[in-house]
This record gives sequence, structure tokens and C-alpha cells, in this order.
Amino acid sequence: DYMKAKSSYGPVSKLPTRFLFDKCQIGEDVIIDISPSKRIYVKLLAVGEINSDGKRQLFFELDGSPISILVSDKNVTSAIQQNLKADESDKSHIAAPMPGQVMSVKIIKGSTVKKGDVLFVLSAMKMETDVVASFGGIVSSIH
Repeated sequence: DYMKAKSSYGPVSKLPTRFLFDKCQIGEDVIIDISPSKRIYVKLLAVGEINSDGKRQLFFELDGSPISILVSDKNVTSAIQQNLKADESDKSHIAAPMPGQVMSVKIIKGSTVKKGDVLFVLSAMKMETDVVASFGGIVSSIH
């Protein structure tokens, strides 16, 4: 868990160990010695409501000054619909060849397609591009 926290958040060795494994409580003071001559004081003031992206705002006092940060809430992110992407290692997935806006989708789940059939139309840099099936099959899902 320590190595996972370190790779996600950077050098966490200055944090009290308890906060690597458990969350801070509202009103709790945390003292962090970041160097022999520098100590910071952090106090969790409030936790905001979850937004539509599965994130919530945390309000702190840092050395007496108010700050806030937006964090992902691990408890609700599974309930929030994630933007699924094609898995490039899975040959049955077909992805957009470039970033752009989907102008129209020409198929539905369950459609039978042949190689060369237009699947969707993508608009990028004021040009529309037909994205075609590179093989035949039955559409199992669209994201």
C-alpha cells in the first residue's frame, strides 16, 4: 500500500503513517514535519457532496489559510459511468482513428456488418471521415 501511495501521490514519507491507510476526520489536525526546520499544520474542515464526475471537494486549513482540492471518491466511481475506450490489443474492438466528434452512428447493437460497411462518421478539423468495419461480424456494443 505504501508503494502504491508513493507512485500515485509522490513522496509520502513525511505523512504520518496512519494517513496512508485511513482517512482524516473532519476537524482533525495533522502536523507534518517536511524538514527539520519546517512543520506544516493541516486541518480538514469539510467534505463536499459528490459531483456528476464522482469527485468531491475537500476543504482544508493549511497553516491557517483555507484551501480546497477536488478528489475522486473511490466509493462512488464504480457507480459513475466511465467513458469506455476500445482496447487496442483486442482485434474485435474498432476505435476512432483520430480525436474528433462523432457526427452519426450508422449501426446499432446486434447489427450484422460486412467488411467495408460504414460504422460511424467522425468530424475532425472540419472534415468528415467515414469509419468502416475492417472485418465482418455482429456488433456487440457501442461506446
